[in-house]
Amino acid sequence: MIRTFFQSSNSGRKGITLIEVLVASVILVIAIIPFFMMYTKQNAMLESFRRESSALSVIQERLEKVKSNHDPATLVSLLTPVNQSSPESITINNVNYKLYYEIKIVDFDGVVDGTTHPRLYEIRTVVSWQDSGFEKSISASTRTNEY
Repeated sequence: MIRTFFQSSNSGRKGITLIEVLVASVILVIAIIPFFMMYTKQNAMLESFRRESSALSVIQERLEKVKSNHDPATLVSLLTPVNQSSPESITINNVNYKLYYEIKIVDFDGVVDGTTHPRLYEIRTVVSWQDSGFEKSISASTRTNEY
């Protein structure tokens, strides 16, 4: 169809015209662009998942340390300085993670009460990091009681 429109007066020649090559190239490029964009988006998502996985590993490691400590009073005194205003900085695979703890005293009814004798501590571990220009964070908590 394109050949008959753009054919020269020498109709006995066989071959592909320059216009046909250009049109085919444009169609090919238009078909390839979405696959390239999917590939780059997939790589960005994979990197984001890796960062989140590293943050989860940090939280898991810290919560295991909290669970293995059998003296909550000592534990609370060690963790209290690492709060939101002065987080601990950890670098994994060139990503800077900020880690801090939030500690609440909870009575056995589950009501937060800092004035009564502490019986149960809720320790929340929070990790935050920068991902594609956005601040992301993840947290987990555990409870430990006095022994």
